[in-house]
Amino acid sequence: MKKYRVFHFSRNDDCLGYGDGREIKLGKTLSVEGQPILCQHGLHGSISILDALKYASGSHLWAAEIWGNVQVDDDKLCGNYRVPIREYGDILPLIVEFAFMCSKRAAEYAEYAAKYAYAAEYATQERMYQENWWKEKLAQL
Repeated sequence: MKKYRVFHFSRNDDCLGYGDGREIKLGKTLSVEGQPILCQHGLHGSISILDALKYASGSHLWAAEIWGNVQVDDDKLCGNYRVPIREYGDILPLIVEFAFMCSKRAAEYAEYAAKYAYAAEYATQERMYQENWWKEKLAQL
């Protein structure tokens, strides 16, 4: 059975949302019964930390594995089982640093991209830059 390595942001109380309330603990497998359905039922995560940020319910970051009957979308997936394999803790200072870095880079490139028709190419390059930024920062934790 294939396991997917994902990033997942939890609420800052480290409990599942949507009325579930179970506590997330390092190494403890959580499970749900039935068919996982994206955005409705299942244990969710994202392969990319950038995608995980879009769905963050708090600033506590986990690396996890998801498996079981897995539903995969472009920016998230969900399955029957999720086990946290690394706890990064509350990374709010890194999120703020990331936002500042992105705003600086956007200001620097906005004028250049407007002059030339390379916006799509730069967006792809910027996404790669941001992914690498997170990899470097998380490796330091």
